[in-house]
Amino acid sequence: MLVTHRDRRPWRDAGVEGIERARTWDRQYGVAVEFCRMRAGSVYPRHPHASWEQMYVVDGAIDVDGARLEAGDHAFTEPGEWHEVRAEADAVVLLIFGPPIVAV
Repeated sequence: MLVTHRDRRPWRDAGVEGIERARTWDRQYGVAVEFCRMRAGSVYPRHPHASWEQMYVVDGAIDVDGARLEAGDHAFTEPGEWHEVRAEADAVVLLIFGPPIVAV
C-alpha cells in the first residue's frame, strides 16, 4: 500500500503564477494522480492532454470553459479536448489522467 499524507505532498511550481501541483501517482498502470492548488484568480491557460482527464474539486471553486465547479463537483475531458481552468476562489483540485492515447 502507498500512502501520501497531505502534509507531505511533493508540491512544485506548475510554471503558472499562483498554481502548484503535487503528483502522488505517476503513471503506474497507465494512470497519473495529482493535486493542483490554485490561488483565486490564477488561470491554467487553454491546453489539451494526450489522455482523458478527470477533475474533482476538493475545496474552493474553479471555472472550466464557462462551467463553474465547486467542492464536490467533477469534470471529465476527452483526450485532445482543449480547456482552460480559472480559480474563482482558492481551490484544491484532484486530477486523474489516463494513459496517453497514441495515434495509429
